Amino acid sequence: MSTARAVPTAKWQGWLTHTALSLGHVAVLFNAGAYIAMLPRVAGSLGVAPSFGTWTQTDFMIALAIGFPLAGALSRRYGDARVASGAYAAFALASLGCALAEELAAFLACRIVLGLSGGIALPVSQKLALGTVSERHKPLGLALWGLFALTPFTVGTTLGGWLADEHGWRWLFWSNIPIALLALQASIGSLPPSAPTAATRLDWTGFLLVSGVLMGTQNLLNLGNDFDWLNADEVMVLTLITGFCLPWAILHLLRQPDAFVDLRVLRSRNVAIALLALSLGFLGFQGLLSLLIVQLQLLLGYSSKLAGMVFLPMLLLSKPASIVAHQLSSRMDARWLASASLFGFALTYFWISRYDQPASFDQILWPKLAEGLCLGSLFAPLTVILLHGVAAAQQPRVMELVNLLRLASGAFGITLAGVVLYRRTPFHQSRFVERLTLLDPQTPAALERLIQQGFSPAAAEARLARTVTQHAAIFAIDEAFWLAGWLFVGLGMLVWLAQPTRPVIRSQRAENREVAFENLMEEP
Repeated sequence: MSTARAVPTAKWQGWLTHTALSLGHVAVLFNAGAYIAMLPRVAGSLGVAPSFGTWTQTDFMIALAIGFPLAGALSRRYGDARVASGAYAAFALASLGCALAEELAAFLACRIVLGLSGGIALPVSQKLALGTVSERHKPLGLALWGLFALTPFTVGTTLGGWLADEHGWRWLFWSNIPIALLALQASIGSLPPSAPTAATRLDWTGFLLVSGVLMGTQNLLNLGNDFDWLNADEVMVLTLITGFCLPWAILHLLRQPDAFVDLRVLRSRNVAIALLALSLGFLGFQGLLSLLIVQLQLLLGYSSKLAGMVFLPMLLLSKPASIVAHQLSSRMDARWLASASLFGFALTYFWISRYDQPASFDQILWPKLAEGLCLGSLFAPLTVILLHGVAAAQQPRVMELVNLLRLASGAFGITLAGVVLYRRTPFHQSRFVERLTLLDPQTPAALERLIQQGFSPAAAEARLARTVTQHAAIFAIDEAFWLAGWLFVGLGMLVWLAQPTRPVIRSQRAENREVAFENLMEEP
């Protein structure tokens, strides 16, 4: 049930509400994208290792993922405006908690609440904002809304790095509060005169089971990476609990008429294939994005701002590519475009995997420019493949499942990229050490050059050891990109198993609905 207020009489009132809700939308997205560039500083401020600091991003994204289907369930019962108001109020309070937290446990709890409230706010605020403009101006409203959809992948990291360097990472959360309150006011203003609740029953059992499986899996990966997997009692217990909840959750969701998420939509071949491509694609993309930004700071000494600027070139081509891809997807078989984009990702990651010069910024610059082109052209064709043959009434349920698994996969990818780094760095380091012995003539020559530069013999040895560690980590990062390249090769072939899509003439309403779904899939 939608309870969005009718279009206001004065056009400026509608656009003002649209702008306020858009700003709230951006605030949620920046807490996903901009935060990545701040991770090393947050970990240092809280007094924890960077791997523990990563938990605050992965658990945030899992909560964000769970918020999408929860938003649908709550809005069907209480209406969009009520749900958006509650979500933005919780978002403001959680932001205050994050800004004041001094310990990891308190900060992590507030980040989870921040993610859940943000995940609820994203879809319902979009519906509210689009309800404030007339049908004739809805394409313009969607276009403006879409400008914000790719910010966490492009501008968000740069601005987040700048904010962390110049003002401190806590200012991300302080700035959330007035924006969330503005969006809260806009949501309250969208309440109709009376808003009776619907008779829709909330599937709290499904919500708890899905939350337990996703949070359990994510924390299993987090703990395993830091506590040596099945050698730790905590990991064993979490594995047993998650393994018990998973089949129970699947059986419950398949048998429940009004399930928290509808797994029955996977009977459609196109839905299953597009969902798999999006989920595994985000697993690779999000994992590598976080890995690269964090390691540029920890390993190569980049500032937060400079590390974020690595992704700025993606902005140049991502949105233009998105517009072109949307137009082409309705005029040709979308599998061609989706396959080309996925193969483009593969080539880009193979390109980056050749990175071997720590001081060479252009080795990352040009591949990131190409990655922006691939990113912008990915969502439109996959949306067409996903919704091909799906009834309009069923499409929102499909999108709830897709966004749940897509965002959760992105969180898994962040941890798995870290696993590759922490497992492969010691391997390459041992290989370097095997070669750098006093019997190798290159070793004394390298030490002699460092001594000539003013290092003492002990400092020269320490400097050589740091160089070995740095290059070992670079090789491990290269391997992560190389593995992701092969993953995207497989996804580029997978989409050809979907049913072909053909050029169709859509109504303006159907066109607007598809663009809205594309915008949601571009986040965060």
